[in-house]
Amino acid sequence: MNRDLALAIVRSLAVTGSSGDRLGPLKTFSDQEWRRTFAWLDDSGLALELLAVVDRTGAANDLPAWVAEKLRERLADNRQRLAHMKAEFDSLNRAFEQAGVDFAVLKGFSLVPAYTPDPSLRSQYDYDYLVHPRSLAIAKRVLESAGLHAKPQSPGLDPQGVALFVGEPLECSGSGQDWYSPRISRRVELHRSLWEHDRDAIRVEAPRGALERKRYVCWGGLRFPVLADDDALVFQCLHAFHHILDYWCRPSCLLEIARYLAARASDHDFWDGFRSHINGARPLREITGLGFRLASELFGAPIPAGFVLDRASRLRRALDLWVVRYGIDWCLAPFPGSKLSIFVHREFVEDPVAWARIWRSRLLPFHRPARVAEARQSNLKSNWKAQWQQWRFVKGRIRHHLAGLATCAWHLGGWRRTLRLTGSDPAEASLRIPEKPRSRQGMREA
Repeated sequence: MNRDLALAIVRSLAVTGSSGDRLGPLKTFSDQEWRRTFAWLDDSGLALELLAVVDRTGAANDLPAWVAEKLRERLADNRQRLAHMKAEFDSLNRAFEQAGVDFAVLKGFSLVPAYTPDPSLRSQYDYDYLVHPRSLAIAKRVLESAGLHAKPQSPGLDPQGVALFVGEPLECSGSGQDWYSPRISRRVELHRSLWEHDRDAIRVEAPRGALERKRYVCWGGLRFPVLADDDALVFQCLHAFHHILDYWCRPSCLLEIARYLAARASDHDFWDGFRSHINGARPLREITGLGFRLASELFGAPIPAGFVLDRASRLRRALDLWVVRYGIDWCLAPFPGSKLSIFVHREFVEDPVAWARIWRSRLLPFHRPARVAEARQSNLKSNWKAQWQQWRFVKGRIRHHLAGLATCAWHLGGWRRTLRLTGSDPAEASLRIPEKPRSRQGMREA
């Protein structure tokens, strides 16, 4: 990946200023640099967003012809996929309603138009629902009746308390264009709350009663329940934070937050209400501030008053320093990301025993890797292809963990010194590598 090209792409999608003026730098990069960066462009969720800006400004000549052609092929595939997903989505919603499930839609189609004006530009591979605990068993039966099957939780990959259902196993060639194809199987996640309290030893007091405040929206001929505006923004920030803890967050997720901040920048009544809504919900204010700051650093979003990562507290100082020192490069890192966000994780964990467990399990986990590929047919070719995909995944995870361990070890000393010099680390051992644990605990995958 070419870091400068990735940054130029991000800058071209800024939510403030003139788009045309920001596209010029893209034509200074060679075909080779574009080829090296194209996989990142697909993974980032920004590929179709870039094409939309180019078409809107009439700046097609700023992209190599082959890049524009590939993006248009992806857009055509993605529109077909959107039509399939829209039908599936409507079917699931109707089934939930008929069964009496108390639910609200999260992410996905609920983001239109506040976070994304055109859903055909999004990379969406699942359906997320907030379900009342008393309706959870019914919702699971509805999904099973629809032909989906429950998937066991993979260590460290899925938040605790989230029920995951999948359709047919995914089998693809591995090319970037596959990720825009209607052939990709989708999955359904059932959430019981906006944040699971025991998630990574971080207790977030998210607002309760979100389902009591839900509202209904109409889009594309469909009608479905979504969260109230303030609850939806809380979930978007918590969703981004969850991915920060897991070392990689799609830049498109931060772009959507940036759009929302820009659209409501002058809505002072909303921001007064939002501050009251999360008042006292620790550490939610810092988490939203981190999400807003990253959205501002990448896409120029205006940060509302009261959410700047100022020096009012030790936690805010540490988060501000992390954004300044690592923020942009961390956001631009290719999948599976950078483990330097473990420094952010540390600031939210007060229990040293819990941190000792997390530090070791996150930096170098020792457990069986998740199963990501299954044979769709019981023949030798299909079995071999699934085994090859699984082996490629395992090699990638090993490489990711070893590289992450080396990177964190290299930066740890400098990060600790920076915190001490700025007064953000009252305990000198705040980021010290824990002593040998008394007992070996179960390892979680990063």
